[in-house]
Amino acid sequence: MAEPYYGSFDGLACRYTESEAWVLHTEQWVQLNSVSVNNAVSELTKAEFDELFPDTPPLPPKAFSV
Repeated sequence: MAEPYYGSFDGLACRYTESEAWVLHTEQWVQLNSVSVNNAVSELTKAEFDELFPDTPPLPPKAFSV
């Protein structure tokens, strides 16, 4: 599986692929509809993501699992 992209979704930290999306909301990763996220996300580089969202907790183990 390809590495998930980094992004900002409605001002929130986001990791996503074409078929799965996770958004950091109130200190917890929440899975959202990937189509909705892909239509509105602002793609970021890892450096931009780390600068905008420092101290982001790790994704849950079930995120992007095969």
